Amino acid sequence: MFSRFAFPKGNLPMLVAVLLLAPGLLAQSREPAYKYILDYDVPESPALVALGVTPAKVLRGSAAKPVVLNLLNQVGFAKRVQNGVAVDFSPYFTFGGRLRSIEEYRTDGWKRLAANSQLSIATIQSEEETNALLFGLGLRTTLFDSHDLLQDKELGEDIDEILLGSIEAPTPAETGDVDEIEVDVTPAYEKARNRLLKKTGSALAVGYGASGRLKSSIANTDSIDNVKHTAWLSFKYSFGGGTDFLSIYQGQYATPSHPEHRFGIAIRKNGTTLNVAGEIVYTSRTKRFEIGANLEVRLLNRIGAVVSLSSEQPSTTNHSLIKMKLNTIIRWNLSQ
Repeated sequence: MFSRFAFPKGNLPMLVAVLLLAPGLLAQSREPAYKYILDYDVPESPALVALGVTPAKVLRGSAAKPVVLNLLNQVGFAKRVQNGVAVDFSPYFTFGGRLRSIEEYRTDGWKRLAANSQLSIATIQSEEETNALLFGLGLRTTLFDSHDLLQDKELGEDIDEILLGSIEAPTPAETGDVDEIEVDVTPAYEKARNRLLKKTGSALAVGYGASGRLKSSIANTDSIDNVKHTAWLSFKYSFGGGTDFLSIYQGQYATPSHPEHRFGIAIRKNGTTLNVAGEIVYTSRTKRFEIGANLEVRLLNRIGAVVSLSSEQPSTTNHSLIKMKLNTIIRWNLSQ
């Protein structure tokens, strides 16, 4: 990860001023907030939650990322492959909201809540009908996250140290022009990530979504049916050492008189490039437990893959029938 900074050449007083003022500038939170966003612990897409097709059913309560692209591939028992796409974004930043500094993020609760709200839009092919399209809309807000990097003061101090090490004293032959140099701050971010893996703490998020079926893939009021509303509350507690306990309550309302309730717990082990989780979920409709496991791999910078295998009772009267579902997602964190 590289950042660009301008340093004066041939102006010794200015260089001395930079050397004197640089320590603590980031620690005092004068840098824009987006520079502190890391490409890990990306939460599940709210729109995919509304559609019920996330690899993990027990969701994380982690802080939101400004822009994320999800490419979905799902295979059910004796069913055709479903492909889909979801785009998650922060409405606060997308529609002109700004944070003047990290300090503003830390002290202004309303702006912090707005920055951690994520809106999502998704579409996926219907499992039963080839000419139908499923769509989902979702909104998710992180109420708090003790592993939020924007609240980590040590990261700013580490970046200060890297910046100071990159400054070279000018020679007498150099002019007074200002050069822009590229500074690799990856070590500071990697150190921050490893530090947070060892830190205890908790996170809490709430979400709401709506989904439906678009018949003949034509958008009008007559072609939309099977509308469902979903609300959820997800909690995460980190024991330190990279181990998390996750829990969730999810209510799904296809009709107001017959809501479906889900309660789930999971244990997740986090590493620098690989995360593994096992989960168990109780569903009120079937009065049964569903189990699953998921694996998250960091492929490239800001790109990861999630693979899951889970049991699921079909939406039929035959509750004794259990099917397995394979779900894969390529997740691209487009945040800078």
